[in-house]
Amino acid sequence: MIMKKRVFCLYRVSTLKQVDKDRDKDDIPMQKQACDEFIAARPDWVFYKEKAEKGVSGFKVSAKDRDAIQEIQQEAIEKKFDVLLVFMFDRLGRKDDETPFIVEWFVQQGIEVWSVKEGEQRFDHHVDKLTNYIRYWQASGESIKTSMRTKTRLSQIVQEGHFRGGTVPRISPSSMCPQSPRTRCPPPRTPGRRAETSTAPQASSRRTLFRIYALFSLFPYKDWRPLFHGLAIVYFTYCNASQASL
Repeated sequence: MIMKKRVFCLYRVSTLKQVDKDRDKDDIPMQKQACDEFIAARPDWVFYKEKAEKGVSGFKVSAKDRDAIQEIQQEAIEKKFDVLLVFMFDRLGRKDDETPFIVEWFVQQGIEVWSVKEGEQRFDHHVDKLTNYIRYWQASGESIKTSMRTKTRLSQIVQEGHFRGGTVPRISPSSMCPQSPRTRCPPPRTPGRRAETSTAPQASSRRTLFRIYALFSLFPYKDWRPLFHGLAIVYFTYCNASQASL
């Protein structure tokens, strides 16, 4: 009787936005389905175990701080499985100074490291080490570029005066524009002439509006959010009307 190779599947996504919207499911459907089909196509393989990392960055988080990698390494030492299968090799990580050596470590333990899209990573020849390193060097570079694009866009959003979420920004009343509670007034162009500013009660009402919006935007029932948004607008209108009557 031929002994089948036991396969350990690892799934990972960097952000929670990539996780299946159905929170009752405890897996990552696309990667799981691809790995299941890959195993089914090999008669000498049998599924052993799976591990999913949700919202874990393979570029920012070191392998020593990832519980899934630590667990898989421990089971590799105990010879509990024979094949480590991922959808793509960058699911193991994107750190060019760490991930290539983790892959090589698994192979040294007698574990075959496979990717659904890229095949098996072997180290039969010296050039295989270079190929393994280049793969993660490229993945690391892609992560750096993505980070640069994200930071640039977020900076542009702030400069355009849009609210990115979170708590109320601590802005002094004298620095707030009367046209929009989310932008600062530009400095006066004429020496000795001050820009128009909001009064303290107006600034206070706008800060209250920020707090209401930030609170209700986190409310779990999306169908109720328009109601709370409407209440916030009514409150803001009432504050302005009260101030105008003073």
